[in-house]
Amino acid sequence: RQKADTVLLHALINKFQKRTTSREATIIARWVGEPSAREYSDRVKELFLKMDEDNSGTVELNEIIVTFARKGLRVKRENLLTLLQRHMEVVMEGEISLGPELFEQLIRSLCGKSHLFTGHELLEQLDNQQLRALY
Repeated sequence: RQKADTVLLHALINKFQKRTTSREATIIARWVGEPSAREYSDRVKELFLKMDEDNSGTVELNEIIVTFARKGLRVKRENLLTLLQRHMEVVMEGEISLGPELFEQLIRSLCGKSHLFTGHELLEQLDNQQLRALY
């Protein structure tokens, strides 16, 4: 019975992750770590500064694409736009430019769901947030 519960739980987690995360979001989550970690904000600021290649104080879409390319990841502009619009509360039109606060909001939104499950959960150990996510 426990084995069947575990298989079902992992199937639900996989379905949730496919629906709510992307390859890009998973990679960014690895770069900045857990949102609850003390050094999280510092890591997000470091990532922002790395992406802000022209030192304009904002990060443009092309700078995000270049950062991924340096890590060996090809990201299409259209996919990135879709990802940004899915995770941001504002409608994005024209050239996308994110200041530090909006950038951190995006990263928090992207990474929050990526860190929700480790892949080693047992049904009886799920917390309320995890159960709500799977519901």
